[in-house]
Amino acid sequence: MEGIILDICTEVCRRERKKDLIGIVVSVSVSGADFYHPIGFHRQAKIPDPTNITIDVCHIVKSIFHRYWNGQPMHRVGVSLSHLSNSADTYQLTLFND
Repeated sequence: MEGIILDICTEVCRRERKKDLIGIVVSVSVSGADFYHPIGFHRQAKIPDPTNITIDVCHIVKSIFHRYWNGQPMHRVGVSLSHLSNSADTYQLTLFND
């Protein structure tokens, strides 16, 4: 599952970088495989600094996923980045991070 999450995050962040956008809200949605007894979740997390960096988004997605996934089979996993802004206009670098 870790590889699938990384692939999805890579694609989401690649699209945002291509458009010079950064986001501050990461959303994860999962739908269960049993159509007769639907299960799943949709959760989001607001991050302190806007980003379009794959590894940063992936860590947050994995954290949300492992916190709420009940171990049942699933048929859909979705990741999105929202509350977007133009990276050139609005992002301020911090002096204290690597």
